[in-house]
Amino acid sequence: MKKIKLLLVVIGLSSFSLSSCNDDYLDVVPTSSVSDQTIYSTADNLMAAINGMHRNMYVRQNESQGNNGYTAQLIITDVMGEDVVFPSTGNGWFVSELRWISQSNNSSTTSSYPWTFWYEMIKNANNIITYGDDASGDQDIKDQAIGEAYAYRAFGYFQLVQLYGKRYVAGAANSDLGVVLRDDPKDVDPKTRATVQEVYTEIWNDLAKAETYLTGKKASNASHFSIENVKGIMARVALVQQDYAKAAEYANEVKSQFSLMSQTQYKAGFNDYSNPEWMWGVTIQEDQSDYFGNFHAYMSRNYNSSQIRTAPKVMNTNLYNAFPTTDVRTQVVDPTGKHTSLDLPSNYSLFAYTS
Repeated sequence: MKKIKLLLVVIGLSSFSLSSCNDDYLDVVPTSSVSDQTIYSTADNLMAAINGMHRNMYVRQNESQGNNGYTAQLIITDVMGEDVVFPSTGNGWFVSELRWISQSNNSSTTSSYPWTFWYEMIKNANNIITYGDDASGDQDIKDQAIGEAYAYRAFGYFQLVQLYGKRYVAGAANSDLGVVLRDDPKDVDPKTRATVQEVYTEIWNDLAKAETYLTGKKASNASHFSIENVKGIMARVALVQQDYAKAAEYANEVKSQFSLMSQTQYKAGFNDYSNPEWMWGVTIQEDQSDYFGNFHAYMSRNYNSSQIRTAPKVMNTNLYNAFPTTDVRTQVVDPTGKHTSLDLPSNYSLFAYTS
């Protein structure tokens, strides 16, 4: 994001310098605005925009610690499921989602935030896709950025159709309304919702484009889309569509590229995306942390916040009991809740089956 801000500042300064030209009356673009073609005119600018999309996945929006990009949506969908239990209401975060109240309230941000978030991401992806081919600069960087934009657009529609459309049913027409499909960043006119089937068709088209652009390219780090990540998303989409053979096919194509983490690495926590098992992740810079709104902080056991001190997350005992006693996942949950190894201060409430 810093690169994008710097880019806009430089462009802004350049526009002011035009006022000294004798032919400034011929300028047809106001100095207060810059066209999308200019912003996305170079390969480096395209990649700067992709970096901004990466950061948007976890940064706070709407001045709310409950609106932290995709990571906030992961919290919400987790607490709406059956595996996470709240031992108390704590300071109230996500309690209404846990009780399935917010999502039936048309005016709640729980209902609207994923919609506005993903369509913002889709518009950014559309800009890169629309103007990327004409950008100057290194072709590999252009291809990487455009491929990632297609992957982001597919992933965005995949999240949206699951939240705002009917569940996909294999073998059915899936003609219920899904979400709006947009591929033109300048088109802001109202549009009717596409069917669930049409949305999934678009998702697969975008994933195929992402695969074409990213084949043979090496992602600069694990926060960027690689061809393996794209095929991982293909496996997820196929799984949701109950196409289990295709899901297994794509999963098998990429799993050989990664090694499973050891039990020691598993018990070290999931806050280091250099772990060999992780395909796609994010590293949060220390000076860019969102602290209380951070996914890891909210789900942790020993982060020093009122939420964690009073309402740590509890694993459903039915899930815990389903694991064999030798499973490493039982070793990161304390059925007593005392957590002697963590040496929790006395002001931390103790509950059984916390992590």
